[in-house]
Amino acid sequence: EEESALTVDGNIEDWSGIKQTEQTEGNVESANIDIVKTGAYTDSIYLSLLTITDEPIFASTEGKTIRIFIDTDNSYETGFSLPGVGADYMVELYGKGQTSLSSVLYSFNDNKDTNDWNGFFALSSVDTRTRGVNTEIQIPLFDLGINGKSEMKLVWQTTDNEKMTDLADNVVSLTGEGFTLSSKIETMISDANSDNTGEGIVIDGYFGDWNNIEKQFDQITSAESEHISLEQYAAIEQNDDYFMYMNVEGNILNGISVPSYSAKSMPDLKTGSSSENEPVGVSNQESTPLPVITGEDTIYVLIDTDNDYTTGYSSLGTGIGAEKMVEIKGVHGIITLRVMKEWTGSNNNDWEWSQGELIDAAAYGGELELEVANGKYWIHIVGWNGEEESSSDFDLYSEDGRYVTSGSTCYFYYRFGGVTDTCGGTAAGDTLTDPDLWDGSAVSNDVSLTASGYIDQGQTFDGTDDFLKGSSSGLDITDDWSFEAWINTDTSNDGAIFFIGNADDSTANTNELSISLKSGDELQMCYSQHSTDECYNSYEVHTSGVNFNTNQWYHIAVVHNDGDGDIAMFVNGVAVVNNDGTNIA
Repeated sequence: EEESALTVDGNIEDWSGIKQTEQTEGNVESANIDIVKTGAYTDSIYLSLLTITDEPIFASTEGKTIRIFIDTDNSYETGFSLPGVGADYMVELYGKGQTSLSSVLYSFNDNKDTNDWNGFFALSSVDTRTRGVNTEIQIPLFDLGINGKSEMKLVWQTTDNEKMTDLADNVVSLTGEGFTLSSKIETMISDANSDNTGEGIVIDGYFGDWNNIEKQFDQITSAESEHISLEQYAAIEQNDDYFMYMNVEGNILNGISVPSYSAKSMPDLKTGSSSENEPVGVSNQESTPLPVITGEDTIYVLIDTDNDYTTGYSSLGTGIGAEKMVEIKGVHGIITLRVMKEWTGSNNNDWEWSQGELIDAAAYGGELELEVANGKYWIHIVGWNGEEESSSDFDLYSEDGRYVTSGSTCYFYYRFGGVTDTCGGTAAGDTLTDPDLWDGSAVSNDVSLTASGYIDQGQTFDGTDDFLKGSSSGLDITDDWSFEAWINTDTSNDGAIFFIGNADDSTANTNELSISLKSGDELQMCYSQHSTDECYNSYEVHTSGVNFNTNQWYHIAVVHNDGDGDIAMFVNGVAVVNNDGTNIA
């Protein structure tokens, strides 16, 4: 009987002279699963595989897993889908306490979707040995249906069976040149994106054309993952076409390569019993089909085209009734699906939609732009693991600003392309003036219009005695209210932003309110109601740890809840002070 050129014993001296591939070291927190070197070799009998980690992978009492994905037909269109690789087989090792507890070869059922993790079924056990940082595996070529001269591509992954993984970037090729997953991802992102040309908003993966469009901040996030945590979004009409923008804190449509942190087969150390759904050697003809499990993130945009919440699909968390829906799926930032669907249900809670038609969309980094229909919108993101995030309901961007039609709840709204209050419901703020007097004394007031505002234009103040004055008629600062603005300063530890009062230079017992920057580069709100102190601690709220920078745009918001006196402060859409009781009454 012919013997293999390599012996599976954990001693890698016989690998001397065989090509090994360096992998990125130190890219994961756990050295036990940090893949530093990989190797593959075929003789006439076996495929031999070598995995070297920074520290012994099975040293601890907590289970760890090694997976090696094997593309035996050199086609990414068959097998389990990884960037540039279609894994027809996978070998998976699980162990702990210095012991390898399972070593199973899986084959992929090509009747399954290529992104379905449950497409793998157990085929056979394989020979393996771990010694220190070295793990060796041998697989009979017969089990893989190939010979020793066949081309194969291999991808390594390790996991701590909780939430940490190391996916080796360098793909190993037996007879040709390997490549990096990261370079393949960049190419696939570009290929999947729409690439249009034109003026104004263009769906092309370049997002600079959205810079001058006012966006809404997602004030409250429920997501733990940064990759689905919404930050900003907007929708706009242009020449009878409709487009939407959104961005997340991390990487949009990030998903995960392998949608499971746990090994498929996890025997108990004492009993030897396995949790594997399919014992080794069983047929892949399942009596009860397993659910489809993918690593894709999904973005849904529900669109109320008739502005009637009683028609179309309705969901908890939104006040719209959606006649249309955009569905976008992706992984690694690669868009895998981009369609617009029509609602086909009978009852409002029927999740029934047409197959959909292809739309334009492009993603890169944390940003996404897409084609939509006219209507009112709600964004809902579902991560690969079921985690969810949603926006508020929102409308199309208007050049007049998003508050211009907000009715009697809008007291003043200045876009600073001019000084006119553009609130449609009230005129409480009135037109701003540029007075020459403050408290009866002359000032060299010379507020000037600048073209370099955050959204469009802005007003420039000299930081000494410049100010714009409006009317406070009808304002009640003891009621519910919110204030927000874009600011950019050359001094971040001092300076008033907003003030409500009678300008009589009195600072105590005056029922006046100010929002300003304070020492320590923080935001402060003061309510002057104390008998002697203009900013007594029970009438004062400030941020901590924001550390405003100079010459940088910030969006600030301060919200007062009359019911319990709470003040919330937001910086760039993130709540930095919340439920801080004050005595505004």
